[in-house]
Amino acid sequence: MALILEQFDRLLDDMRHALVKEDWQGLSVLDASARPLVESLMAELRSGEVPTPLVQERLEELQAICQQAQSAAVASRDEARKALEGMRRTSSAARTYQDVSGRRSR
Repeated sequence: MALILEQFDRLLDDMRHALVKEDWQGLSVLDASARPLVESLMAELRSGEVPTPLVQERLEELQAICQQAQSAAVASRDEARKALEGMRRTSSAARTYQDVSGRRSR
């Protein structure tokens, strides 16, 4: 197997691992390194060094991982937003209670 395919497989494995761990920063770094690797893979495909079905399979895997990462990131963001909204409500309720309690003691 061509070296580029091995490198690409390693990238896919690393991306899957980062996705499972919800390591968004690590996934971002891996995503940045994917573009030059894809370009190299496509250059080797054009030169006939790697077969089309193997390239297509890996690109489909990369696309699936990216879609999963996007879905997971959106879900994580929504979870964080809900937690922040809950904290704001709690903080607001605490302020209201303090205001009411302060009025009673006067």
